[in-house]
Amino acid sequence: MEMDNLAVLDDKMKVVSGEMSGWLKLVGIVSIVMGGLSALTIIGIITAWLPIWQGVLLLKAGNDFADVSREKQEAVLSGLKNLKIYFIIQGIIVLIGIVSSILAIFLVGVSGIMDTFRGLY
Repeated sequence: MEMDNLAVLDDKMKVVSGEMSGWLKLVGIVSIVMGGLSALTIIGIITAWLPIWQGVLLLKAGNDFADVSREKQEAVLSGLKNLKIYFIIQGIIVLIGIVSSILAIFLVGVSGIMDTFRGLY
């Protein structure tokens, strides 16, 4: 009974890996293209490497998961490692965005208060 469940899980993993592979590759290519386009701007030159790196990680993960659907189950670990790095980078970007937003709101509020006081004197 246990072996039947493992076989069903194995088959489902292959199907899901194959389906996921295409989407990972698509998002990876779009990230690389967007990184390349952002490199055309002055500020983008500084940060363009990040979406390009993330795109490469997603392409590698997509290829790894395509291998899983072709009977190469050791590719699961490689694909998951690439996804782990991608999500760590994305999490850091999100945290930086949250902190930057809070700081911007604080600075706008302080400058508004200072402008109000400047008008009183």
